[in-house]
Amino acid sequence: QLRQATLGGALEVPNVSLDRDVGGYAKVKERLRFDVLDVLARKDQLTDEEQIRAMEELIPKGMIFWGPPGTGKTLFAKAVATEIGAAVTIVSGPELKSKWVGESEENLRQIFHKARQSAPSIIVFDELDSFASARGTYTGSGVEHSMVNQLLTEMDGFHRDEMVFVVGTTNYVEILDPALLRPGRFEFHLHIPYPDAKDRREILDIYNRKMALHMTEEALQHAVRRTGEYVPGAASGTRYSGDHLNALCRAVARLHLCEHNQQSAP
Repeated sequence: QLRQATLGGALEVPNVSLDRDVGGYAKVKERLRFDVLDVLARKDQLTDEEQIRAMEELIPKGMIFWGPPGTGKTLFAKAVATEIGAAVTIVSGPELKSKWVGESEENLRQIFHKARQSAPSIIVFDELDSFASARGTYTGSGVEHSMVNQLLTEMDGFHRDEMVFVVGTTNYVEILDPALLRPGRFEFHLHIPYPDAKDRREILDIYNRKMALHMTEEALQHAVRRTGEYVPGAASGTRYSGDHLNALCRAVARLHLCEHNQQSAP
């Protein structure tokens, strides 16, 4: 019963500023604005019905945010939702699968039904590859095959004027079912890589401000240099992501707290 209660995802109205709360990634932000946000803003300014319909044809309703773990794919989805005033439902792909016949497909139907009721809204399927890999590659119950079919049915049922968007996040875009990547479905693909030096500096600046770390310019530059290396003790090829930088800043905050407690102790 507890698991069933979490399958539909939690509906929330996020408050994430694309510029203030998401550090770095200038090219990613520019592409989001050009291909999605600016088109929606232009549509809202129109009054002629024919022009509005023409503009709606340009809006991608399905988006794939792909890249390494911890690079902020879900955060970007929340920022887009904030920009357009949409509610967000975040659904865990692995949790969506069920061993009971028909349950997974019904869960998908209910998720889309609730999203239409709360439009404008964005559905985020986290770890989309967990159930939407290429059909014919599975062994076992085959529930993933049925889930892909149901997802295709729901996305093909979009009306042009429906303000419901679907974002799939994945680390393995290459294994997704090709039918999902066709135009009209998940046609907008956005790569979110590991942050470079400039991105890491902006991310650290945000955490430095939010956590009141009071890191000096020298400390910030040192952190940027050191996080350009591979993560110590992590899997081979793992570089520092936004999540790693968040953890680093939390560790600094704990050190500050410990020092403060020692200084105030009698």
